[in-house]
Amino acid sequence: MLIVDLNGFSFTQHGCAGCVPFYLNWVRHHEIHYPYNFYKVICINTPAIFDPILRLMRPLMTASTRDAFRTVGFKREEFMKDILETVAPEVLPYRFGGTKKSKT
Repeated sequence: MLIVDLNGFSFTQHGCAGCVPFYLNWVRHHEIHYPYNFYKVICINTPAIFDPILRLMRPLMTASTRDAFRTVGFKREEFMKDILETVAPEVLPYRFGGTKKSKT
């Protein structure tokens, strides 16, 4: 499972003409070299602009990768439920809904 926390994502900063090709190349590279690698990808704290960006990348993904992606927005109780279905609370940091304390 991959948890992507997009808290602080800014379209102005991360959606620029130099960034979008980077994201698209990352997805293409991942699909070529690591197909079927993701069981579940949960994108949390996603701003409204993230869904259109993800729609641009979906055609580059295999069906299994597309099916693995889930965006939750800022609904903590919803993403905690999804994450805790796969990961035990004692190994998951508190900010993702677990009980593990951070060392920092």
